Amino acid sequence: MMARYLKVPLQITLCGLRAAGASDSAAASHVAEEAREYLQALRKSIIAPDVEITTEIARAGPLAEVIAGRAREGGAALIIKPPSLGHMLGRNRTDWQLMQSCPSPLLLTEGRSWHPQAQFAAAVDVMDPNQTKCRAIIAAAAALRLACAAELDLIYAQPENSRNQASEGESPAQLRLTQLGREFDIEPQHLHLLSGSAKEMLRDFVTEKQYDLLVIGAPQRSGTLFSRARESPLALSMAAIGCDLLIVNHRETGTDSALRARPRFRWDGTPWWQWIGAD
Repeated sequence: MMARYLKVPLQITLCGLRAAGASDSAAASHVAEEAREYLQALRKSIIAPDVEITTEIARAGPLAEVIAGRAREGGAALIIKPPSLGHMLGRNRTDWQLMQSCPSPLLLTEGRSWHPQAQFAAAVDVMDPNQTKCRAIIAAAAALRLACAAELDLIYAQPENSRNQASEGESPAQLRLTQLGREFDIEPQHLHLLSGSAKEMLRDFVTEKQYDLLVIGAPQRSGTLFSRARESPLALSMAAIGCDLLIVNHRETGTDSALRARPRFRWDGTPWWQWIGAD
């Protein structure tokens, strides 16, 4: 479905393939043959005549490096995978490394169904001095909104007792949020300024709104491995918020290359499940 929305080919890659004995050529050959048969059966099960679909068995190596390398070589517009072992984001080594090195936006999904008209949200720090990151996140969300004909909300969780809170009139955070809304054509009713911990407020707000997709930025490389992630949106578990996550690494993909705007998908109100198997 995402390949249809974005009007791009779909590459299905089987990763983590290992033979029972690395030195046993017969065992390795048997595993490889089983993998080829599995991919052939998987390919035949997908009915999408308007999408070019190819399959491959990934080369051996660390999973994050394999996925990022293959995406970089193929110029992938989007990488889609399930979260590793269902752990909290930012606490799983493979997903953490992939967030750091991913050359394309990374969509982590457990296969939940979306609403007939998808509901997206982008969580950004509008007061971050590095506005490149903020704009990269919103640009990726806006491009995907355009491709999927979805609704998009923009969310900022402002820490309590912040200097940016105003006693009268609009605060600096509200003004910045409004400015970004105008820049990316997001209407005022879709702009949300929350007050409190980003992790707690986002969890409650996203669960209440029942979004299909939450777009966030990749963690910083500096600091201890998980110190920044514990109190950030990355500490959210997908089970807790009940939606897919799109993670944008602005260091690897600029706003011009990440999820380039595609011709608008003309959604006619047909539920997504009726598309499956459609000619």
